[in-house]
Amino acid sequence: MKRLGALAVALALIAGAIFINQAIHDDDSSSGEDTTATKVRVTCATEFAAACKTLDAAVTIEAPGTTADRLAAESTPGFDLWITSRPWPEIAALRSSGGTVRLGEPTELASSPLSLVALNARATGLSTSCGGPPTGQCVMDASPKVGVTAVKQTQGLLALAFLLTGWPDLEDPGTGDIEANDRFVQELIGLKAKRVESSDPLTTILQLPKFEVALDLDVDRRLAGAARRNDFTATPTGITAVAVAVPATTTAGRAALERLDQAKLESALTDQGWSTDLPDDDGLPDPGVLDALASQWSPA
Repeated sequence: MKRLGALAVALALIAGAIFINQAIHDDDSSSGEDTTATKVRVTCATEFAAACKTLDAAVTIEAPGTTADRLAAESTPGFDLWITSRPWPEIAALRSSGGTVRLGEPTELASSPLSLVALNARATGLSTSCGGPPTGQCVMDASPKVGVTAVKQTQGLLALAFLLTGWPDLEDPGTGDIEANDRFVQELIGLKAKRVESSDPLTTILQLPKFEVALDLDVDRRLAGAARRNDFTATPTGITAVAVAVPATTTAGRAALERLDQAKLESALTDQGWSTDLPDDDGLPDPGVLDALASQWSPA
């Protein structure tokens, strides 16, 4: 009986050891980033909401400025892949402690030019007074009521990049001291007071006379299908949004773009009106200058 009792205890101990060992392995596999068992976690900038909703992924739609702030404050990205536009990854790094965030190298996917839209008469007046296509400096001199998205959105941030054009000491090489240019600061204050924020500046200016000019992306395609397309003029600003896929520096992050299939993602972006033709120069200033300007345009 004693031997049988000892045998039973031994068998129980062996079974317990097997159970514990299996539990440990199960825990290791769940924390070891199985890149095939779960969907890719994608944080998607709002300008790509339509394209991202077509992905076979766990998608979060978020303003890219909000994502940049979160990346600067938290120790882990909370996603496998960030689909956004330049220069948000660079701005996220600037805002983080020590200038580093846990992000890999961006992959460029598609582009969309920023255009200035106005009624034909207003567009003609601007071109005449500017002596050609309007620059940011010239538009600020004219001080119209401007329609833009919030600066946490890519369209709003790139609108500020446009405002720097035509100011030689600010746009080239793009690392100028904004506050040292008194005229720019005063005109920025005046324009800021007249700005009208809209989630869709192009659609708003086509439907309601809330502002005189709008700055927005993907204008030519959308304007071509508008009922009042002949009443408005779209002028290129020389600023281009470039969509990028930015992986987290994790096993899941490094595999994310391949799992989603980059070609399918690019196709979804082109269906949304973006082009896979990438510019040699996106026209953007130094990210630090743009981030400083954003803080002045929309202070916390």
